Amino acid sequence: MEQEIEVLMQGYQFRKLYEKKYECFMEQYDLRKIDVEILIYLHFCGEHNIASDIQKLGLFTKGHISQSLERLVHAQLVYTKHDRKDKRVVHLFLSEKAEPIIKEAMQVKSEIFEQVFAGVTAEERKTLIEVARKVWNNIAQELE
Repeated sequence: MEQEIEVLMQGYQFRKLYEKKYECFMEQYDLRKIDVEILIYLHFCGEHNIASDIQKLGLFTKGHISQSLERLVHAQLVYTKHDRKDKRVVHLFLSEKAEPIIKEAMQVKSEIFEQVFAGVTAEERKTLIEVARKVWNNIAQELE
């Protein structure tokens, strides 16, 4: 397999770039990478706003998600609400305090993607997305 594909699939370089770009931001708000990702996820998730929905992404362990949510609730960036039908289900919502943080995080994320995809055409991006979906599905099927 080509070395570039191997490096891309492991994501090490992207993680290093991500951490470098988010370092000051995370320090400023006393957040960790998982905290930022959960805030962004909750911003876009709609009705899929319970911890198990976050876990289904396969990016973080159940324990890490639980610890992050504790920090986010303590920081008053996220609040919880029990489901009306099933009191065991806890829905997660962003507080108003989280909005400026998410706006800034999205700006940083946008800058990262602009840098990463510099010189990549729209057609190439489309092809990459299609291939990534196929690879993602293949991995998911193999892990089932």
